Amino acid sequence: GGVIVDVKLPPNEDLVSFERRIKSLPGVIEVGLFIGLTNILIIGYEDRVEKLRGYRLYTMYSSSRTT
Repeated sequence: GGVIVDVKLPPNEDLVSFERRIKSLPGVIEVGLFIGLTNILIIGYEDRVEKLRGYRLYTMYSSSRTT
């Protein structure tokens, strides 16, 4: 059997770079970041729901992101 690991990343983490680093580790078969595979992201918070589309979603995953 495999191991599934949940992680909490800092808000300014470059997800593209993070995915690349994790996939380069020996034994890692896949990650669940799904970068570039969706056009809408729905985030559920305790007090609200946020939907990201288009440019906002792209910049969240872009390796050139600065925030």
